[in-house]
Amino acid sequence: MPLEKDYHYNKAELKKALLEAGIKSGDTVFSHVGMGFIGYPQEGKDLNIMFDVILSAFLEVLGPKGNFIVPTYTYSFCKGENFDPANSASTVGFFTEEFRKGRGVKRSLDPIFSVAGVGPKIRELFENLPDDCFGPNCVYDRLKRADAQICNIGVGFQFATFIHYAEESAGVPYRFKKTFRGWLINGSEKIAKESVYYVRNVEEDVSTFPDLSRLERDADNSGKLKKAKVGLGFVTSISCKNLFDLCITGIKSHPWYLARGYDKNNL
Repeated sequence: MPLEKDYHYNKAELKKALLEAGIKSGDTVFSHVGMGFIGYPQEGKDLNIMFDVILSAFLEVLGPKGNFIVPTYTYSFCKGENFDPANSASTVGFFTEEFRKGRGVKRSLDPIFSVAGVGPKIRELFENLPDDCFGPNCVYDRLKRADAQICNIGVGFQFATFIHYAEESAGVPYRFKKTFRGWLINGSEKIAKESVYYVRNVEEDVSTFPDLSRLERDADNSGKLKKAKVGLGFVTSISCKNLFDLCITGIKSHPWYLARGYDKNNL
């Protein structure tokens, strides 16, 4: 009787899942990666091997004309820290920190919500971003206009930071703009900088929390969210434009569509 396999997927299976989720050569992809949620690859259980398998699968599917982007958020100015794009560590997972240190990877200069990427369109997507993290012409606005895909590995919509761009565009009642200040260390330069973050209410009587369950349900029902099984989890993909439209439609139907908490209209 053959032994049960001691792995959950391999690179070939992950590439197949990416293709089934609609990712193709030349695409621009923004990805939240939860390595552990899809299990161990056949290639090995070491974290660095897992990283290499997932990254190489993406890059091979996207090809030389594709663009691959991940969050490398630091929240530096929120914590009263300087932001050094070359050295400030990503706080949103092993995959993102390893990726940002990679050869040829460029990183945006956002001192709160920096992103990192590789590909021929990265410069135009990252250069001269506004101080407003989720305002007009922010990186998420540019991704929407570039017809990019949000393709998550192992994690659901709860990690889709893109939705804050939709929330700010719609002017939801549970968030407000707050300006943070600090120093950007860019090579030999030290630059005083402001960063505007659309923060959520956290006071006791108006405390709010993201809740994307309705969005995920509506995305599933719309047929615009594609899923493919891989290992212990899923690859999911949806275009930034479709995700934005779903968010705006939902917020118009109810301003608390993407959140839960105190709501005088829905106690």
